Amino acid sequence: LPGSIITDNIATLHFKSPDVQPYDYHVDLGSSAIDTATGSSIDHDFDGDPRPKGNGRDVGADETF
Repeated sequence: LPGSIITDNIATLHFKSPDVQPYDYHVDLGSSAIDTATGSSIDHDFDGDPRPKGNGRDVGADETF
């Protein structure tokens, strides 16, 4: 989809705990997904947090900072 981040290296996404239980795919500080969503008008994320926070919407289901 347009605006998706496609990568072979998920390290740049800075997921909180993608490889160890309990798995947590919320993005953390330094993620390349923060404030980089395009073409989105969604006003709340998966957790019910308002969007955007900061300078723009985050890519994915979670709005972090």
